[in-house]
Amino acid sequence: MFHRRVVVCADHLLMVESVAAALSSAGFRVDAVEGWPVDVAELAGQDGVGVLLCDLEPAARLEEARALVGATPLSWLVLGGAPRGPAWGGVLEAGARGVLPSTVSLERLRSAIVCLGNGRELTEPEERRALVDAWRVVELGRRLVLGRVRSLTPRELAVLRSLHAGQPVALIAEVAGVAPATVRSQVQAVLHKLGVRTQLAAVAVFDTVRADVGDPACARDAC
Repeated sequence: MFHRRVVVCADHLLMVESVAAALSSAGFRVDAVEGWPVDVAELAGQDGVGVLLCDLEPAARLEEARALVGATPLSWLVLGGAPRGPAWGGVLEAGARGVLPSTVSLERLRSAIVCLGNGRELTEPEERRALVDAWRVVELGRRLVLGRVRSLTPRELAVLRSLHAGQPVALIAEVAGVAPATVRSQVQAVLHKLGVRTQLAAVAVFDTVRADVGDPACARDAC
């Protein structure tokens, strides 16, 4: 018999309610924690298994999940919306005891919770190492890109944001009240600093880190 409490959190409220209800019907004592990001102080004294349902994408959402897992004492099982890969390694590196796809069956979820509650590992050491290593490689690349974007001047960053929004050089120049040649020069400076050759590549680079540089459009889009 499994006697430890199960704490359920999710980045979507309806997921918390549905998973908590399913686990309760399976015989678990469940606490459903509403709201996202989760207030870690609310879980400070908890002991048991934590079940976190999270998309793990984009990078900002993954960091929220990592912060929750790393700051609380629960044995965390993460149900990730992202496919098996670096994002899984990110939460494992932060301290999660196991990761499963969000499409996992209730029976598989039940057995995983019992496994963790009894102190057993859910992820084989070799698989854990491979996933964590994959995440560290991706994270290193992301930090390098972020450093390059942060090296842009305020005007260059504004031009990059406009390019990302799909604005042509002529419109960017008209809005800024400068000559198109000035904007083209600024675009070339952006390309040089980002280490890319085309505007399309620059936009793709910016898309990977725009949440980290406080892009207003990213907040509106919930990226």
